[in-house]
Amino acid sequence: MGRGYIRADGTRKDKKDQEHILTRDFFKGSLTFRLHGHKLKGAFALVKAPARGDNAWLLIKQKR
Repeated sequence: MGRGYIRADGTRKDKKDQEHILTRDFFKGSLTFRLHGHKLKGAFALVKAPARGDNAWLLIKQKR
């Protein structure tokens, strides 16, 4: 597997404690978020994939 890179301009909306929640979920190995970008729009999940290596993550588009 190789690296993936997507550059997209867009916006993000923060809630007061959103950074705390994202940090907590990141260290748990699974976090969800919504993107409002030009190329990436909608709900996504970022899930740690330990079987693929120490720093391997899967970006999954969620259906909502």
